[in-house]
Amino acid sequence: MIDTLHVILDDKVVEVPLEKIFDTQKFDTFLGSTFSVTPSFMNRYLEGFTNIKLVVGIPEERVKYGANQAAKQIKAKIEGDLNNEPAELYQSLTTNIKQKIAEKSVELFIPLAYIIHSKFYLMSNKKTGNTRVVIGSANLSEQAFNKHSNQFETLYIIDNHPVYNLYLDYYKNTLSPILINYLPKELLDINVKRLKKYNKDEEQNIEEIIHLNNQEISTIKESSILETLNQTDEKIKLGVLEVNVKEEMRNINDTRQHEIKMQREERRQEDIAYSLIKESISPRAKEPTMKSTPSLKKLIKKRVTIQVSHDIDTGLPQRSMMINSPQERNLNKNITGLFIPSDLDEEQLQSIGKKATTDELKLSLENLHRLIHSFEKYTVKYDDSYGARVMEAILYTFTSPFLFEIKSRARSEEERNDIPQFLFLGGTAGSGKSNLLKAIAKLTSQPYAVDYNSIVMTGSRRKKETVDTLNIWMNEMNVAPLLIDEIPEEFFTNKNYGNELIVNTSNRTAYDLRACPALIGTTNADGYTLEERARRRSYYLRLDKVFDEMYREESQPVYNQVYANLNAKLFNDFIVRLSDRLSNDSLDWANFGDTGKIDFLFHSREIFKEYYTETNIPLPRYFPITRYDDSKETNQEKWRKLFLGTSQEDFKFDEKSGNLLFKMAILDENISKFGGGKPSEIYKNALSPKVIVGSKDGTDIELDTPLFFEWIGIDNPFLKYYKTEIKKAYLERPDFFTENKREKSIQFDLKDIIGSDHPIIIHRYIEYISQENVIEKERSILTIKTEDFYKWIELIPKKTLIEKIFSY
Repeated sequence: MIDTLHVILDDKVVEVPLEKIFDTQKFDTFLGSTFSVTPSFMNRYLEGFTNIKLVVGIPEERVKYGANQAAKQIKAKIEGDLNNEPAELYQSLTTNIKQKIAEKSVELFIPLAYIIHSKFYLMSNKKTGNTRVVIGSANLSEQAFNKHSNQFETLYIIDNHPVYNLYLDYYKNTLSPILINYLPKELLDINVKRLKKYNKDEEQNIEEIIHLNNQEISTIKESSILETLNQTDEKIKLGVLEVNVKEEMRNINDTRQHEIKMQREERRQEDIAYSLIKESISPRAKEPTMKSTPSLKKLIKKRVTIQVSHDIDTGLPQRSMMINSPQERNLNKNITGLFIPSDLDEEQLQSIGKKATTDELKLSLENLHRLIHSFEKYTVKYDDSYGARVMEAILYTFTSPFLFEIKSRARSEEERNDIPQFLFLGGTAGSGKSNLLKAIAKLTSQPYAVDYNSIVMTGSRRKKETVDTLNIWMNEMNVAPLLIDEIPEEFFTNKNYGNELIVNTSNRTAYDLRACPALIGTTNADGYTLEERARRRSYYLRLDKVFDEMYREESQPVYNQVYANLNAKLFNDFIVRLSDRLSNDSLDWANFGDTGKIDFLFHSREIFKEYYTETNIPLPRYFPITRYDDSKETNQEKWRKLFLGTSQEDFKFDEKSGNLLFKMAILDENISKFGGGKPSEIYKNALSPKVIVGSKDGTDIELDTPLFFEWIGIDNPFLKYYKTEIKKAYLERPDFFTENKREKSIQFDLKDIIGSDHPIIIHRYIEYISQENVIEKERSILTIKTEDFYKWIELIPKKTLIEKIFSY
């Protein structure tokens, strides 16, 4: 029998009974965090502790994959209340533990809006000072600590070590703020009342007294749910939870249908697994016997099918197959880990990737240059930044089959979310986006891009079914880039379409690091807008230089000639070189560019630099040296044009707060002019969160004036207001201003000028006064150089008689 419980104590592998691990003779205090706990375990092994604090995580695994994660954790907590889980745990505890709960020497907690997967158990003795830390994989259940179970668990026991205080600080400072009581207040109140009755009548059976009737259970449920929602609001106000949790709560139903489909698919896979297990055993043998290998193969082939989306319209090109299997990589045998179906037998896979000769590399780079030169020659106002974005799109496409491997080398899930699975090429009509996508396809041996509107041709639900089809494709392990042309505006403006697809796919790939295709699509630049979460998880390159109509007839044959010379030799060489880098554990993948986000294409750039060095071709001026942030620039431009255009008068400056107010509903007055989606929603999504004061929801949106104008790149036109107010006060109430002739300075209290001690208004005044002129600042009292003060308020100081005499 295999021993599945691995225990280390005093740096030795030991067998130790549970009573000695949770030793209530040696320790009197217990503090722990577990993903789950059984009442029988608490009754048997924890009852002897004088004081207990225990955190119970919410076992809601699917939350990690989708959007609105915090809201779904709150949903899971309420779901537990509806299932009567706290009361059921409580009713199964011993009388002794229930009494300790009433005395608050036993406390159970649960995280709000978070999953806590940490498992650690701290024990101490107040008298002796002895401490114990138990860390490992086991939850608090007999099954987890059963050495003969089929689940391997590890435990590391550390006695009287400084690590105890590190875990104690972790609990107090990191976990404690997000915790709420697991047992609702209504249940605790009932517990106290019943125990008082028990103490008065010791002959009465305590189990009868503590038993909860249906009315009490209903009341407890209602109380617990209200408690959860009130605690959520309170923790948001305290800053423990982010303000956007409320927005998540409002949007929690957005992805429900998609999740129901996922659950249905999980159930189908579960049924297949059960069937395979059962049918792998011969039904006719006297003793249970495993079927022969040929029979098992036949069974598996019958039961298992790889789900690959079938084209709904017969005119669609077939999705080419490309599988990335890093575990098969062996560069010594020319196996890169990237496979495609064999030309001879589609059921067999063949490795792709082949080193190119120097001449082949040179010719490939020259062909790339001709491609970019065709944009340079025929687009209006072409510059090198345009060519750089064309090159960046090629780099992204070459790298896309390896994105999940690059994500696995990121240092956190946050960084993995900054490695986008979606690339959008935005530009006005006639900017060559479709031609670029066609060239990208040929460079990587892919079929033509799929037109978005041809994915589902007919039907009343074709728009939703189109997104569903994309979702199926994005859930495949086929890493061949998914090339989609002409993605419409509604994909971005409808939160149930693009936003949901991007957030769900990105969260899933950031968590499970499973192979997944990249979606590379073209769209209209004006229609590109996404909510913040989806925007930061996608990559947007702006290609807005239109082809000159005068040269349209001339440019197409030139492009056709360039296209005819393109091939995949450079891509095949790139596969070998990037595979080699991914095999090198000493390489650093945490490289950052000017945008502050991880430059996931850093090593791809380095490979292309090698190409130019090896072929003695100078690095082109248009070569992109870091990742771009065009979505930010596009959104800034939207609001810059809005402020400078006809809507400028609709921006109202609030003199008290110093903020700007803008009525979003104005944008929807001529909605027919804008096309799909409310313009107000488009502009809300385009706003940077840092410039918004409060929430972006509501009729009026409040903007932080200096940050807003800094963001859109315009001089703040409201600076003069504060200068005028101080100048006005100086002329009307000079006694507010104290001039120090010797120090050549003027001192004044902003509270006198404002007529208020409101900290926000004072802060705004201080913010607008040039800090270079301030000698000293103490709360609302400012001291400014005399000469600078008069210069700033645009006044000539009055001279005394003596000053006038000496000035002659």
